[in-house]
Amino acid sequence: MLRLVRCADALWERWLEKVDVVSEGVVGAEEGGLVYRGSTSLIVLSDRHGGLIPHAAVSEAAQVAMRDPHFWLRAVRAARLEAVSRCQGELSTIHVDLKVGVDPKGIRADIDVDGRVSTAADAVKKKR
Repeated sequence: MLRLVRCADALWERWLEKVDVVSEGVVGAEEGGLVYRGSTSLIVLSDRHGGLIPHAAVSEAAQVAMRDPHFWLRAVRAARLEAVSRCQGELSTIHVDLKVGVDPKGIRADIDVDGRVSTAADAVKKKR
């Protein structure tokens, strides 16, 4: 059974102002074209580490983040932006795997991203 919750989106927006982001990824040739594979880790920092989430509320906030589609969407958007910055073309449809948990510094989201990369040559082929 999937249980979803909803936190005020404005609260996530505010808390995500203070986030630590680490990202890595690479574009490689595979059958069918270029593919981006990478990962992004976001840590929404607690007030003890320069963020805005009260340290005493991190565990509870992480439980909400695990079930809140608003948080998921914001985390995936950040990971997609990181992926786009590493591509030499347009990043089309992506597939993501998102894991959320507690980190000593706050709430941690690990997002694995896989997606097709469209190049200028691909655009020319589509026009033909």
